[in-house]
Formats: sequence, C-alpha cells, structure tokens
Amino acid sequence: MLKVTHLNKSYEQGKKVFESVSFSLPAGSFVSLTGKNGIGKTTLLNILAGITSFEGEFVFADICLQTSSDQYDQCMEKYIEKTAYIPNDPFLYPYLTLSEMVELLLTVSGRKQPPTYLQNLLEELALTEYEHVLIKNMSLGTQQKVAIVTAYLDEPQLILMDEPFVNFDQKSLKVVLRFIRDYLLQKQAITIFSTHSQDHRIQQVITHNLHIKDARTITVTEIRKDRDVRDVFV
Repeated sequence: MLKVTHLNKSYEQGKKVFESVSFSLPAGSFVSLTGKNGIGKTTLLNILAGITSFEGEFVFADICLQTSSDQYDQCMEKYIEKTAYIPNDPFLYPYLTLSEMVELLLTVSGRKQPPTYLQNLLEELALTEYEHVLIKNMSLGTQQKVAIVTAYLDEPQLILMDEPFVNFDQKSLKVVLRFIRDYLLQKQAITIFSTHSQDHRIQQVITHNLHIKDARTITVTEIRKDRDVRDVFV
C-alpha cells in the first residue's frame, strides 16, 4: 500500500500546489492520475519519485518517509530503490542500441538480472527485433517501450509515468497495457500514470482514479473492485 499523509508543497513564489492532502492506494493498483492542466499532476509524480521536495509523510512497502524525521535521507534512499519513474520526455542515449542501453543501466545501478528476465521483458513488450537497433532509428512508440523496459529493470514496486501512452498505436497500446497489468498482478506493485486519454482500453484496465481537484483536494475512486482485468484482452 502507498499512503500519503498531510502532503504540502509550495513554489518559491508562495503558490501552494498541495495543502495538507492525504490519500492511499492498495497494492496491485493501476491508477490514472487526472486533473486539469497546471493543477499539479507532474509535480505530484515528481514528489512521489523523490525528485521534488515536499513536506508530509509517505508510507510504502514498510518504509516510512517523514520529512521531519532524522532518518529521512536513509528512508528516502530505500524508497527510491523500490521506485521507477518515466517522465513525459524520457532520456535515452540515441547512439546506443537497446541491448547496450540495458547493459549500461544495469552497470550503473550495480544490479544483475538473469538473461531470462531481460529476454522476457523484451518478448512481452514485442521488442526482441529491436535488441540491436540504435535508439535514434526507432519510432517514438518503440522508444517509449524502451523507456518502459529501463524502468522495469530493477523490478520496482512503485512505477510512476507521466503521459506514457501518447505515442502508441492500438497494437502497441494493447501490448504495453497487458505487460503492465501482468506485472501488477504478479508483483502486487502499484502503477500511477498521468493521462488525458479517454481510450476505452486504458479505462478498462485501470483499477483506481486519483483526481486532483485543487490544492486541498485529491480524491481516490475505485474503478474495479476485483482489480482482475484478465478479461480485457481476450
């Protein structure tokens, strides 16, 4: 479960983005993050990713993040290890192949994954034919799938995505949604993604909607009580 309590965030100019808002999401959730433009969706994702400072408390995977605590930095380090973030415009090295990009990121993180895990990632996202293709020669949709591969390399428990589906055709969207759904069911992870899309496939797969109404109001609506979405892709 992810539990956020009394979250506060203000810009330097004094504008309050969030004022003592709280919400919680259960394990295994696939969550759409909505709200009007400029309301704070990307800011919330950046806060949850550990990129943007905040005041308040998170509880996730037995890790308690309290900005007032002396243990905050240590807890944040553990929290980030369980978190992956795909921004709206993810950076990929254009002159590396997919295989080289994966190898570089694993080297930097110091983590090893069995070849079968990596191969399964590529197969599930229909990327095996691009393993030795330069990233700059891929379509935007394929590059976005590469970004998803990089996010899942360390088997995160909390995955955050900013408008992740905009470059996908229907076939790729189906592949990606199936992959995310299966991962959530297997790992009981949580995925939160910002979106303006009303695509019926996305709407069918999400389990919860996290809606930012204003600085003081964030609501959580359960979309599917059973959270079992296997039937969507039959």
